[in-house]
Amino acid sequence: MESLAGFSDRLAATERLPTDGTFDPPVVFLHGLACERSQFGPQFAGLDPRLRLLAIDLPGHGGSPELPPAGRYPRSELAIIADLVAHKLAERYKESAMVVGHSAGGLIAIDLAVRYPSLVCKIFVIDTNTALSSAAREANERTFHEAEANNWRAAFIQAMTDSWGRDDGAAVEFRNHVFTTIRSTPEHVLRPLWREVLLTDPTVLWQRCPIPARYIRSRRQTDLATLRALNPNITTVDLKPHCNGHWPHLQRPDLLNPLIESFAAGTHPADR
Repeated sequence: MESLAGFSDRLAATERLPTDGTFDPPVVFLHGLACERSQFGPQFAGLDPRLRLLAIDLPGHGGSPELPPAGRYPRSELAIIADLVAHKLAERYKESAMVVGHSAGGLIAIDLAVRYPSLVCKIFVIDTNTALSSAAREANERTFHEAEANNWRAAFIQAMTDSWGRDDGAAVEFRNHVFTTIRSTPEHVLRPLWREVLLTDPTVLWQRCPIPARYIRSRRQTDLATLRALNPNITTVDLKPHCNGHWPHLQRPDLLNPLIESFAAGTHPADR
């Protein structure tokens, strides 16, 4: 694989500079599988204008090139992507950043927190697949094996369709965009990454997280009490009663944006 510097420079990114002073830390957004950076539009439009924002397209998504073949197995692609993001952060910022990761982007954020704590000061994880029990991990394995044994693409699209949940008012306008990117992202890009998402046990990573971490639950059945018990750095917010979809940054930015702002400012609301 080409050098981290060479490839990380090719990752597509959108930046919003502060318009009214500067409110540290910079906030970096990582999207989930088959999504893209533009889907953080409600955050770029609605978050405090003093915040510096950066949204990055993962390799093979949106405007970013695919990882070279040499970058695939046996090493974890999620770890390789975390390395690329870390290099981009080191080049761009003198101070550490807050990383907001949605779904698979949340796994990358956790990996960054563990392996690059000097670059990341806190992580904000949105509805990431966090299988903390043997039953949850077995369910993920069944999903993976059933998809592999049948029509993988159809299984992936159905899983994403189910994850959207109910259409809620203004969120309907975002649904077509999300599912356009889901259908257009190449299967050979998604398939190994979805495998890693489903088969990864994130427990050890959560236990080793050395910085403040906030987990937002919306669609998933993540056991929030168990997650908090793993590490005193972890706090949680349950949006499930208010948003049953997997994309709360699109479906309920009115709820999520204040949580991002308060976490960036260090004024965390109580777990709920």
